[in-house]
Amino acid sequence: MTDKETHKLRQQPAEWRKGVAAAAQARRLYADDAAQILMPSIRDAQDGGASSLRAIADALNAKGIRTVRGTDWTPMAVRRVLMRVAG
Repeated sequence: MTDKETHKLRQQPAEWRKGVAAAAQARRLYADDAAQILMPSIRDAQDGGASSLRAIADALNAKGIRTVRGTDWTPMAVRRVLMRVAG
């Protein structure tokens, strides 16, 4: 391997870190938006008598609302949304 090739390899991780940071920021923004969109459904569940994380998750699942990944809601997933919105 030449010195020029070695130098090029040493530079790439810094460039990759920028890309990783940008991707992480994009995921955070997407998650923030998804949480805001979901809040009316969570509030509806709470207004309907759901007082626990499990009850909210069950209400969302009963309505056919899925997580961003398309899975059923769990109490922990509901908690994470509530924590994200609370800041």
